Amino acid sequence: MIDRFLQELGLEDVTLVGNDTGGALCQFTVDAHPERVGRLVLTNCDAFDKFPPPPFGALVAAARYPAVTRTLLGPMRTTRLRHSPLGFGLLARSFDAELTLDWLRPAIENPAIRADIARFARGVKPADLLEISTRLNEFKRPVKIVWGEADRVFKPEFGRRLAQAFPNSSYLGLPGSRTFVSLDAPSELAAELREFADAGTPGLTPKVSSPHGGSVQS
Repeated sequence: MIDRFLQELGLEDVTLVGNDTGGALCQFTVDAHPERVGRLVLTNCDAFDKFPPPPFGALVAAARYPAVTRTLLGPMRTTRLRHSPLGFGLLARSFDAELTLDWLRPAIENPAIRADIARFARGVKPADLLEISTRLNEFKRPVKIVWGEADRVFKPEFGRRLAQAFPNSSYLGLPGSRTFVSLDAPSELAAELREFADAGTPGLTPKVSSPHGGSVQS
């Protein structure tokens, strides 16, 4: 679907950005259809055999059934529950209540969206993403890993491992940010995206950089 979207708009040399499950979808895209992607940015996301990571595997399994999804999401209209560890609580430092309700309201109210969720959940297979991880070194274009280092789900060492899987990558850690980096550090992430998208193509020497100015050649 991502590749078809790029084709329909006639887009070339795209900077593709993925977070959370979207990061896994970006990896599937550059594996199967790399020709339109000029650069790749991954923030905290599924990779290797974490697809989805604990404790979300049971939730994805339940989402294979639209009726179960409706039952699970109904109580999430309550802000306190939605922002607890049973909802989004592990994924960012703080949330806007209207924003998080907007995320869930379509799936609560629209059966067609619940059916889409079920189709996606049935297609989630950790073995597929793990297989793709063995070919990430074939994507030679620039990759930037921007990682929230306070993440309790995708820890910093996981992000560094992902950076090292690509041959032309850099790693930037953002202390204090969790999975949803765009909420915890929007200005920092936006600045990194602008700089990365506008930069000239660097050499193919992979480098993993720390947020404090040091770097480790991989």
